[in-house]
Amino acid sequence: MSRKLTDLQPWECLMKRIVWKQLGDIRDKKILDFGSGIGVTANYLAEHNHVVAIEPDEDSVKKRWADNQYTQIVGSTEELRKFADGCTFK
Repeated sequence: MSRKLTDLQPWECLMKRIVWKQLGDIRDKKILDFGSGIGVTANYLAEHNHVVAIEPDEDSVKKRWADNQYTQIVGSTEELRKFADGCTFK
């Protein structure tokens, strides 16, 4: 299901627009989004980047935004231990 930023609460929509504007044009990067919630920012950044999103709340992950392809992990920071030191995200 394709969603729009305006589907969010107005305050959240405004906050995301401000943060994304401050981040600038990010492309071809590897990004870790911890505490990704429903994946709005992970989805946005995945348009031009390789994104791994980690969210502890399984219910949030079930509602995630996934118009763009990114890796979603359900769990805590302990999930990061599964990646070898210096390992690139797959």
